[in-house]
Amino acid sequence: MHGSCYLITRARAQNGELRRLLAARGAAVVELPLLQIKPLPVSLPAALAADYRWLVFTSVNGVECFFRQWAADGHAVRELAGLHLAAVGGATGARLRALGLTVTFTPTRHTAARLCAEWPVAAADRDGGAVLHVCGRGADDTVVSRLARLGCRARRLEVYATAPVDDAAARWRAVSASAAPDWVIFCSAAAAREFRRAVGGALPAGLKIASLGPVTSAAIRAAGWPVNLEASVSRMATLVAELAAW
Repeated sequence: MHGSCYLITRARAQNGELRRLLAARGAAVVELPLLQIKPLPVSLPAALAADYRWLVFTSVNGVECFFRQWAADGHAVRELAGLHLAAVGGATGARLRALGLTVTFTPTRHTAARLCAEWPVAAADRDGGAVLHVCGRGADDTVVSRLARLGCRARRLEVYATAPVDDAAARWRAVSASAAPDWVIFCSAAAAREFRRAVGGALPAGLKIASLGPVTSAAIRAAGWPVNLEASVSRMATLVAELAAW
């Protein structure tokens, strides 16, 4: 990766792992944060472990904002040890495990639709415990609607909002004037959409696109852009290793 320049677009507080992984392989890294993550004021059910059998997390942001509020409410992570946890994406599961929790189920493909298609609870048991989908504001209703069709009692809990940063277009102009990135890396559909707005719709000449997972890739293709590389597993280390092998 020596001699190549990578543009990373996550929220500034979340860029650290990706920046370190790229730099460790000798890559030049330029940051262009396009999003900011804003925790929402939420009221978590005090009897969460009694009211629900499953918690479903579909993003690292959901994990971090949920457990920040859980701790602020005076609860310990161990209180949730009896719940089943489902995680979409390798990074999401890794964040839960870092908290000392066991991830019961991860779908074979990192999408909410595949999670529902592979839902591991037998049909006869699906009404025996509710499912709480922890997500961001504006997330689609795939998890709740499809699990409901399977007979589960499911609801959603929005714990964060994603907002664009100010002056993304001006920031891109400043970056492109001082560097010539070979790759841009997108870790979310929202980042891909914001980058498209920042550059005015047309993909800069010669810029290749790497995606962390299938949902992000779908948003990139919807913008009319190619995906040159999609990580085989939605983990930063996997993405960087596959970029290095490109």
